[in-house]
Amino acid sequence: MKYQEVTKTIVANDTSLEYKTVPIKGKLSLKKGDGDFLMVEIPQEFLDSVFEAIKKKGMQKPEYRAHVSVMNSTELDGIKIEEVGEEILLNLGPIVSVDPEGWDEMDKVWFIECDAPRLKEIRKKYGLTPLMNGDHEFHITIAVKPKKEKEMKFSSKEEAIQYLANFSQKRIIISANEDEIKNKLIDFLVENPNPDTENIQQFAEKLNVDVRKLESEAYKLSTKFAVFLRGGMANEKGITKEDVDPKELQIGIEIEKEHTPDEDVAERIALDHLAEEGLSNYYTLLEEMEERAKKE
Repeated sequence: MKYQEVTKTIVANDTSLEYKTVPIKGKLSLKKGDGDFLMVEIPQEFLDSVFEAIKKKGMQKPEYRAHVSVMNSTELDGIKIEEVGEEILLNLGPIVSVDPEGWDEMDKVWFIECDAPRLKEIRKKYGLTPLMNGDHEFHITIAVKPKKEKEMKFSSKEEAIQYLANFSQKRIIISANEDEIKNKLIDFLVENPNPDTENIQQFAEKLNVDVRKLESEAYKLSTKFAVFLRGGMANEKGITKEDVDPKELQIGIEIEKEHTPDEDVAERIALDHLAEEGLSNYYTLLEEMEERAKKE
């Protein structure tokens, strides 16, 4: 593809000055999964460096790798994209921050708008509007700021126990074949060598397995995965074992040791559970719930 620069002119104090924008290159790729989409893959190092330059409190990197979205799964339905693998040039605009409409989990998003004539041509070739959603400029999401979670409060112990019962019910191991879970976890870690908290929670929900069970298996399989646990809820909130009820923590360690032989791992998992809003006595409530279940 011919390497093109876009010439622009600015006028200041009756002086005309021409300058050229230098594009970056990416590769057009088709991502397969729960929802297929066409994207331009951008070097991750680019996103990482820009994020480091602008980051401030509350900002997070996007969960996904650096890219520019080109077509969504609905637009791709029934279409075979011939241009997959093509090199795409992107002329970068300024960094913009917005309060995103329709993205309820996010308070603010930072992105770089991209001028990409070739992407418009490709979309038009397949009978689509030049831009996604009619007028959404192509862009690279650089950072996000999630909305703060609402504090969880219970009006009674019974309400807390019921919450725990519902929470646990969602995470029952449905497969007796633990090797199957382990194999899927290995595949997941190969594709996501540095998973974050939300990645692993979503993966556990997809398998319909207990998050704690998945954590303990991951500890056995990958030292890199330990980095994930060290970045859990307790660390995010700055909570250490000195900040929780020592009796509650000890109960938690003993319970978590049913899933892992490593006491440090058990303590880490227990701390993360005790750090949850409104659940500083998580394990006492858990034992009470189990006792009630036995009686019923």
